[in-house]
Amino acid sequence: MSTYLIHHGIKGMHWGVRRYQNPNGSLTEAGKKHALEQRRIQATSKTNGKVTDIVKSMTADDLYNLGYSEEEIARGDPAVQLAGPDAGKSVAKRFIVEYGDKPVSFLDLEEFVIDGEKILNAVIGTRSGEEYRGKGFASQVVKEGTEWFDRNAERYGYTEINWGARSTNEASKKLAEKSGFERRESYEEGWDDYAYRKKKLPKDLTAKSFGGAVSSVTSKLSNHPHPIAKQPLNVDEVMSRGNVSKKEAVECSRLADKVYARASKNEPEITKDIVGSVSQSGARMYGLQYRLKQPTSIAGKIASDSKEDGVSFVESSRGIKDSVRYTAVSNNEDFVKNYKSIKSNLESKGYEETRCKNFFVKYQNGEVQHKAVQCTYKSPKGFIFEVQFQTPESQAAKDLKVPLYEERRRRGITNERAAELETQMRNLAEQVPYPNDISEIKSH
Repeated sequence: MSTYLIHHGIKGMHWGVRRYQNPNGSLTEAGKKHALEQRRIQATSKTNGKVTDIVKSMTADDLYNLGYSEEEIARGDPAVQLAGPDAGKSVAKRFIVEYGDKPVSFLDLEEFVIDGEKILNAVIGTRSGEEYRGKGFASQVVKEGTEWFDRNAERYGYTEINWGARSTNEASKKLAEKSGFERRESYEEGWDDYAYRKKKLPKDLTAKSFGGAVSSVTSKLSNHPHPIAKQPLNVDEVMSRGNVSKKEAVECSRLADKVYARASKNEPEITKDIVGSVSQSGARMYGLQYRLKQPTSIAGKIASDSKEDGVSFVESSRGIKDSVRYTAVSNNEDFVKNYKSIKSNLESKGYEETRCKNFFVKYQNGEVQHKAVQCTYKSPKGFIFEVQFQTPESQAAKDLKVPLYEERRRRGITNERAAELETQMRNLAEQVPYPNDISEIKSH
């Protein structure tokens, strides 16, 4: 018996129950009709980049568990090149979610050319068993697929993703609609068809003007630190930020208190040296009142980093490098000069720049979607902290981006809204000019 429950997919899929083949491999009447329909489809075998995403390719054992025969597997991975009437399909992109080191949900986006249009068909399945139910694996893998489509549809010329669901499969139809697929007329009785298309998005939905934000940044520059008060920890906010249960949020909060205590102990001496170095360079500080990350933010970061990196909450808490953080702001003409001055001054006091990321250059190369220079330093006592180097424009873009970013990372956000927010964040970065000689700051 297969260990997967196939609950939605495309017409003619080989995953699980076959609609067009008898047990002996011969075609049913519906299969013969479908084979004729396939003749007008000019399918390609080209794959766009790496076929496997998130985890890994399915092994022969995985395919056998999905219901493929040994003969089919011996002919080659059927998910990449299917046999029979569906010959010629190719997987443009595959997404797999693992749980307990097992693939538990998969999504293949198979590429077709129909009447000159490049489309993708969704083939999706979830492993059966009580231990795999109710954990949102199917939603996760579909979300990964539609987000990839939103980012890459124009690049590869895709027009839509098709989704076929049996009319009696309410779970499949509900997931399709929840994931942003729209119902359309079906050409076959007993099946409901859905399509996902990239939405046209407004260029900018930010309520605050960029010019006003730049002026606001400039007016708040100050090299005079004020005392910081610890704020109460909000467990509900930790749950939302980290997408974790209440029990997990409480654990992350306990670890966050320890991180905050250590940061509070080291911060005063580091602040004195940082402010002195920045003042001497001619730059000015921004947001000094936020130099200590508050426990709620630390706990949320522990939770989200743990899931993203696949490590325990304890390991994640040990990796926090910005519990103490600073921002130095310089104009475009003096930016590089001031950075070099601050770095040299800190090194003379026994500090070490352990990492530097020049995101201005990385943005030019298409690697990131924001502009800044972000560095990690180690104090003479071994405490790790972060220093960001910004221009008034890059800091303004960051300030305007914060509410967009926070909304983007929350649970339950639709793919359409997520794409809108990402577009706004890119538009903000586009308005930030490059500092003079910015390539002189090398990433390491």
